Amino acid sequence: MLGDIVLYKELVSRQDEKTKYYSTYIIQIEKNFAPILEYIKAEYPKYPDHGINHSYRIMERISLILSNEFRKELSSLEIVILFFAAFFHDSGMCLLESTDKDEEELRSEHHLAAKKVIDMFFDSGIGGLREKERIKGAVTFVCEAHGLLLEDLVKDRRFHNIDKIDTFTVRYGLLAFLLRIGDLMDLESERANNFRMMMYSENFKKDPLSYDHNLRHQRVLQYYYDPDRLIVRVSADNECQYGIWSDWFGYLSADIEKFNALYARNGLFLPIPETIIEKAWDE
Repeated sequence: MLGDIVLYKELVSRQDEKTKYYSTYIIQIEKNFAPILEYIKAEYPKYPDHGINHSYRIMERISLILSNEFRKELSSLEIVILFFAAFFHDSGMCLLESTDKDEEELRSEHHLAAKKVIDMFFDSGIGGLREKERIKGAVTFVCEAHGLLLEDLVKDRRFHNIDKIDTFTVRYGLLAFLLRIGDLMDLESERANNFRMMMYSENFKKDPLSYDHNLRHQRVLQYYYDPDRLIVRVSADNECQYGIWSDWFGYLSADIEKFNALYARNGLFLPIPETIIEKAWDE
């Protein structure tokens, strides 16, 4: 699966030794961290998928709306850090048994809680990575950023950080946007599992909002994306699903429009979403 992702193919096509060095850590983290992400699915059965396949889909979706020029403009270390962040961004949800916070509280703060997991992994699970602390700082910010309100993101002083690590440019704000947008784009049926919804049907009955969050992933009617167009057409079974979709598309459009406003002058831009919500209930 990793080898099919366009940004990963772009990375391994680069033959310089520094790129080869840093890219090996993607495989190392994927191998060691995938089981931890599967733990989230067991602890949060009412939520859509947050396992390793979610990370893959984030990277694939964002890969496919970047132009060839955009992909090549990203430094090798920026691509590596983006993969790291895709693996770690939901990792705060792994801490349920090691914190005094309840499920809902930890879920709402998981983007901040990820720092604890990243610190532990970088301290003991990643070996002698060069420039470890600076790379960890970038990964931590990108993970935290995916849970921030857009206005809080651009106000964060770290958003404007530009670093030069081992000759590679690393732009904190740009990477934060790419992770956020890729995360929002993972909206198809792979995120919801019918069998899991059946197994935990009593829990879903007690939490209809969670049920609608899961079920909406099976209501995608059209989903097309490339560097020029991003089209999403969905149906909603009820007003709750309609509201969820409206909010989701609002976040996606706002992030892409802000990204374009900040980076288009540098030749970096993303397609504005064309979204349609069809009502599938009688009013």
